[in-house]
Amino acid sequence: MTTASIVAVVVAYHPNAERLAQLLARLAPQVAHTVCVDNSDAPSQPNGATPATDVAEPKDSDHLTVLRLGRNAGIAHAQNLGIAQARQRGASHVLLMDQDSLPAPDMVEKLAGALHRLQSSPGPVAAVGPVAEDLRNGGAAPFVRIGFPFNR
Repeated sequence: MTTASIVAVVVAYHPNAERLAQLLARLAPQVAHTVCVDNSDAPSQPNGATPATDVAEPKDSDHLTVLRLGRNAGIAHAQNLGIAQARQRGASHVLLMDQDSLPAPDMVEKLAGALHRLQSSPGPVAAVGPVAEDLRNGGAAPFVRIGFPFNR
């Protein structure tokens, strides 16, 4: 698998425009395409825009698609719409992101490598994910491997 077949889906709900711009910029060189699903329930700007569309729409291109729902449809629905767009673009894999994440510059490459290694081992693999680091306290979330037995 190459990162050229991975599409990122970012779900945003009244995001901080600066943080969303950082996230989109960080994802751009790592994936083939990014779908930003604006799950905001009402415009927060006089022009009818939201921070997600303010940040993303001027940059709409072959690399970025913005889906503006105009309401909070729930995260699962927003992710499903983004995944459908990714599938239409021929994605082999989808990277699900939220508006508050800031991936390392090599995160997608490392996740793709981990998935490849795990698929070579016995047992099915459905997903891989990064270890989340809380920038406020510097702590990392515990590693969880779901299966039998359940491991932390």
